[in-house]
Order: sequence, then structure tokens, then C-alpha cells
Amino acid sequence: MATVKSYSTTKGTRYKVRYMKPDGSQGSKSGFTNAESARDFASRIEVRKADGEYVDPPRRPHPRLRARALMARREEVTPQAVRVRKPRLRMAHACRTAVGQQADRRYRDQ
Repeated sequence: MATVKSYSTTKGTRYKVRYMKPDGSQGSKSGFTNAESARDFASRIEVRKADGEYVDPPRRPHPRLRARALMARREEVTPQAVRVRKPRLRMAHACRTAVGQQADRRYRDQ
């Protein structure tokens, strides 16, 4: 059974839904602006669980995986996003290259 609780923010009252996942762990989603939409989400979760169609939403991927995904869809990236992320990608590439070179040296020395 899912529960709906209200909480206060600077932008007004928001609602949070807590529910039990099929594996026994607790799931939650917050930020609903009205109680009706929160109850609707809770009932949809319960129906999916009862029908055996519930799929656990994925967690945020590791930053390296996000960078790879970003590079894979370059045509969708704005110039601002590239300016912000490019130094991070360069640093990650430099770190991977340095680690790879150290591993190559160790392998040759054996």
C-alpha cells in the first residue's frame, strides 16, 4: 500500500508518495503539486505491482557513463553544455590515459 504525505517548501505545499517495491525495499517519489496527482501515481504503482508489470526506475548513472552518453549524442548538445563539460571530459580522458600508460609499463616490466 502506498502512502501520500504532504510537506512544505518555499514554493508551497508538495506531496510525496512512498511505496514498497516488489523486492521489499522502499521507493518514493516527491514533488507532486497536488494530492490528486500523488494519489494517482500511487494507484498506478500499485496496479503495476499487482499485474507484475512494475519495473524499478534506473538510478542516475556514474559520471563517466553520463559523459559517454553525452558524447554519443553530440548533435543534441548546446554550445553552453559543451563549454561547461569539455574541461571535465578532458580531465577524465587525461586520467584514463595516464592510468593506462602506467598499466602498460607494469605489464612490459613483468
